[in-house]
Amino acid sequence: ASLEGFADKIQFVDPMVDLSYRKALPHRNTILISFSGMINPYVTELDLIVYLFVVRSILREGLDRYGTGHEMVYAVHESLADTVKKVFRTENVYALTHPEFLQRLDDCLLVIAPAGMATMFECLAYEVPLLVLPEQHDGNYTNYMTLYRNGVSDAADWEAFPELMLST
Repeated sequence: ASLEGFADKIQFVDPMVDLSYRKALPHRNTILISFSGMINPYVTELDLIVYLFVVRSILREGLDRYGTGHEMVYAVHESLADTVKKVFRTENVYALTHPEFLQRLDDCLLVIAPAGMATMFECLAYEVPLLVLPEQHDGNYTNYMTLYRNGVSDAADWEAFPELMLST
């Protein structure tokens, strides 16, 4: 099929992101870790808990080193709030509505979250760097579960991590 007759009718549009919560904040202080999209039919409750521990293991050193002096906020599905509080040993866990998320996003120095299209577009629009976590329900997840079953935990020697991932 030819698009020749439509060349002058094609219009590119930016992603639709609500910028009404964007303020020109001179100082951003919050690091937002989002687990909001974790509830899905591909994972069990145990899988979610293991994923939280894996993420905590990945982030622990950086959060301990660079997280001080910044407000750490965890955005979660309301059914996971108590679990995330226990795993990350914090009370700064919230089930945010979308407008509340955007208000928090506007004060963010950094967002840490699995790659979701809306989150990526919102971080770009609000000019907030995004550190992308691995998805917990795609092919990588089976690799994490294999590592977990083989005894790799937050106390393990993570220098072996790449070789262990390749051998799963």
